[in-house]
Amino acid sequence: MMRGWCILTRMIPLLLLGVLLLGPLWGGEESSRSVPTSVHSSEGGWVLLTFAGDLMAHNVNYRMEDYDAIYEDVAPLLRRDDLSFVNLETVVRGSAPPSSFPRFSVDPAYVEAAVRAGFDVFSLANNHTCDQGEAGVRSTLKEMARLSSRYGIHYNGAVTRREDRFTVTRMEVKGVRIGFLAVSEFMNEIEGSGLVNLVYFPHEGRRRAFLDFLSRVTPQYDFFVLSVHGGEEYRRVPLEVKRAFFREAVSRGVDVVWSHHPHVLQPWEWIRTPEGRRALVLYSLGNFVSGQTWRLGPSDWEEERAYTGESVLFQVRIRKEGERVVMVPGQVVPVVNVVRKEGERRGVYVVRAFSVLTGRVEVDPPWEEYFRRRYRMFRAWVVGWGLDPVRGGSLPSSGAFR
Repeated sequence: MMRGWCILTRMIPLLLLGVLLLGPLWGGEESSRSVPTSVHSSEGGWVLLTFAGDLMAHNVNYRMEDYDAIYEDVAPLLRRDDLSFVNLETVVRGSAPPSSFPRFSVDPAYVEAAVRAGFDVFSLANNHTCDQGEAGVRSTLKEMARLSSRYGIHYNGAVTRREDRFTVTRMEVKGVRIGFLAVSEFMNEIEGSGLVNLVYFPHEGRRRAFLDFLSRVTPQYDFFVLSVHGGEEYRRVPLEVKRAFFREAVSRGVDVVWSHHPHVLQPWEWIRTPEGRRALVLYSLGNFVSGQTWRLGPSDWEEERAYTGESVLFQVRIRKEGERVVMVPGQVVPVVNVVRKEGERRGVYVVRAFSVLTGRVEVDPPWEEYFRRRYRMFRAWVVGWGLDPVRGGSLPSSGAFR
């Protein structure tokens, strides 16, 4: 979440201090915790993976009385897959009141609703991980461990001991060994950042050391997912330095680079490696849940801020064939944050499938026109990337960048 120029100026020294003092720790090879993954309804040996964007928690989100309502439209899709990934961009701290921007914190019930909706894998490495200092990091890890024990979820990006940073989380589904690692380019706060996987990838030395680390750990898995939080906020095209880093990560054995931080959707890219392996780069999936469009009115459909309420659920299928794993495109479902109508007043934020929103009684006619216009813009935008959401969101083999 952007803090404005005064906060950004304050953040630069923290970034530099992190680069100088927090150096990378490439010792962790594999998590000792391996929770059996529940098998859902994907068939024929295929493993279905779903990737979402940022799960944020502004006050209009966490003040809801029923958190399950957020996901009621998309939960069936999330529960049908094998693993659903989401970036948890808030501290989880039940011992303190919830708080919104600029230092996020929520009650554990907020996250548990996401788990019940079907999310299995959480990235904890982002610029808000340390919003409540070291105590907040440890509280988040305690609550995630509790949810893991109860529901069998997985998470990566922060640790209780500094020496355990960059430990890969191992998941095995239908015989496919999946490695998962989450890193962040920077932190907003320095306290507690020694417990977070930090990779300041614009710095050549840090980037090279991390890429060498990837070369060592990715061969230990059949399939490797790297979560990267970084880049520039509200930019709808990725920075070239980010594109270059992600391509290098693919060359070191990463199969999916799943990225976030811009809060808006960016193009994706399919890459065919020299050895014939197919990899996917998701430069930014935008906001899955947030309150960033709360102040918009029905006539603000052309505002840049409107892009922060739109995203996709991006699915791929993987299957082990002999000694290799093949990956094929799955469904891509455009979603949008909607302030649901409740009686005569604006109600609560929920996530809805974009293409079926208009004509539903939960939005007033002026808002129905807003979403109709936004969907036309959205469709024109992503059709240029090779996606036609009107035809079920199927994704061709070509990439968004040509």
